[in-house]
Amino acid sequence: MDFRLPNLTRRKSLWVTILVVYSLSAWALWAVLPPRPRLSIALPEPGEPVVISRDGTTLVTKSARDKEADPVKLRVWYSRSGRLRTELPGIRGAVWHVHASPDGSLVAAVVADHGKGAVHLHLYDVMAGCEVERFMMKDEASTLDDAVAFSADGRTLAFATLIQKIQAVTLWDIPSQRERAVLEQNRGPLAFSPDGRMLATISGILPMRVRVWDVARGAESLSLNQPPVRWKKPLLIDNLKNELAFSEDGRTLAMIARVSDEEGRSLYSRRLGKELVQRSAGESDPQNGEEDVPVNLVRSWDTATGRVRRDCLIGYSSLVSAPGAPLEGMYLLRCDLEAEQGRLLDPLSGEERLSVATKGNPPFMFSILSGGGQSEWVSAAPRGGVVVVQKEAGSRSEMTWWDQLIALVHGKGWGDGAARCDLTVYSAVERRQLVTLPDQEFGCFSPDGQTLATSSDDGKKLHLWDVPPPPPWFGIFGWATLPAILLGLLGYAWLRFRQ
Repeated sequence: MDFRLPNLTRRKSLWVTILVVYSLSAWALWAVLPPRPRLSIALPEPGEPVVISRDGTTLVTKSARDKEADPVKLRVWYSRSGRLRTELPGIRGAVWHVHASPDGSLVAAVVADHGKGAVHLHLYDVMAGCEVERFMMKDEASTLDDAVAFSADGRTLAFATLIQKIQAVTLWDIPSQRERAVLEQNRGPLAFSPDGRMLATISGILPMRVRVWDVARGAESLSLNQPPVRWKKPLLIDNLKNELAFSEDGRTLAMIARVSDEEGRSLYSRRLGKELVQRSAGESDPQNGEEDVPVNLVRSWDTATGRVRRDCLIGYSSLVSAPGAPLEGMYLLRCDLEAEQGRLLDPLSGEERLSVATKGNPPFMFSILSGGGQSEWVSAAPRGGVVVVQKEAGSRSEMTWWDQLIALVHGKGWGDGAARCDLTVYSAVERRQLVTLPDQEFGCFSPDGQTLATSSDDGKKLHLWDVPPPPPWFGIFGWATLPAILLGLLGYAWLRFRQ
């Protein structure tokens, strides 16, 4: 059979048309197709990723419980190959937080006993697959922060305790498996310096003080200048809802804390401006009939001299950061209800770093709850370059035909009524939206911010993504060949028919 086209001109025109169709198809697929994960792991039972080790080799997942009495299983995976490394013994109780040592050899879980109010810290050896230590953190229910932190060098585990109404911070030496020091009358939050040599804690109530300790000696190593906070009148630093963080170079230590006057009245910032008002907690603003954004103090110190670098009063709705993130990875989120946008502010200067699409006013840290059967969560990579917004959009039966089609492509079924979560990834450096990951629930970032762990809506699959997620080039160029080949066959048939 002769496959030559009738003449050169028509042959060139056909090839140009095929190339144009291929390019347009690739461009359309680039705009529509979601990125593909770097690695997918099928979980033996529904669960979620909770922590990635600092060296990026270990991933820990936590199983979901159908009943309160069911044990929680922690599984440790190789994050590069997706192979199961070990399964830790089942935990009876509510697992609040999970932490991993920098090299992934140890896993620490904060567990609350059922009905007793006591909280314990379980320490597991990953290689042996068993529990090696158990520490009591609380002997009764309280509002104390369950602060746990590994040092960057992996030699020290620090955790806060409240036993018989006595607060303390324990420094546990990991190589010798012995207690190195107990810092009495100190509590969390805890922040290690990047080199692991210094630890910042909080002590006292009124006045509250930030203290910096030498981890090796268990003694205070730096005296911080802590002058009173002044506005129109002296302000007191609230002993609750605090946050501590070192900068990546270790030269700056920052504290974020709520402030109030001697009568307990807090500062609030009006939503539509920068004016500060003062009233009691829970009291509505008579001018707009609703509570305004609470104002917090952001104080930074020079870790070389202990002097205050800057005090800044900033009104914001919630703190957005990853656990143990440095100062560069923290944002202050302030919501604009009318514009349905969230403004992420720099904690040191109060300047806007990024604007994301959100709804509602966040009453809880890390979360934004809004009406209409929808909820949103905001989290940031530890180094602050990427911000993720998770949005849960009710049931699929309430979604548009396009959303139904995307769900069908992903094998979810048409109109099955299941809830759908989408993750939108933003670049704080470029100040723009990067990509949307459909049908994904946020899990955690790696400490270096280069890996994002998510789980599917049903919790049966785990996905690891490069940050930022690259486009699925293989799928784009592969699927774009289909219309080009089809057009080529039709063009050849038409030319042969004309001949």
